[in-house]
Order: sequence, then C-alpha cells, then structure tokens
Amino acid sequence: MRTSLVVSFVTQRPAHHERRGPRQAFEWRRLQARAGLQLACVWDAYYIGLTFYALSTSRFSCLFFRSRYMSRILAAWGVLASLFEEYARLRI
Repeated sequence: MRTSLVVSFVTQRPAHHERRGPRQAFEWRRLQARAGLQLACVWDAYYIGLTFYALSTSRFSCLFFRSRYMSRILAAWGVLASLFEEYARLRI
C-alpha cells in the first residue's frame, strides 16, 4: 500500500504545482531518488527477513524429520521448501 502511494506521488505531478510556477520544494530527480532509496530499503529488509525465515523453517523441518512427530514425507517436503526459499533468495 505504501509503495503504491510513494510511486503515485512521484510519478504524478499535483495540480497545485502547476499554479505556483517552476519553484518547488524538491526537484523531480530528487523525489525519484528518495522514492527509489525508500523502496531499496524495504527490499533489503524483506530479504533479511526471508533469510531468517528460511533458516528457521529448515531447522524445524529437520527436527520434525528426526523426531517423527509428522510423517517423514511431509517433513522432507518442509526441508526442501526451505532450501528452495534460501536458493531463491541467493539467486536474486
């Protein structure tokens, strides 16, 4: 939601800027740079969280596999899914 608001703010010039003339608080390029920086920070936080999620999921799946509280096929599927998550994170 916030991302779409930032992108729409940067890509559309409001009508009140047209009436004031060429002076603005920020230049067009600086607004784009600020929005890009904010989006880059959000993606960095996403990938850091994905790393810890994949590690915790693989650990719990391995514990379920060894303890046999769940069927081994389902626990092995969890291990494979968490390895795929980590592979997808490293690939990007």
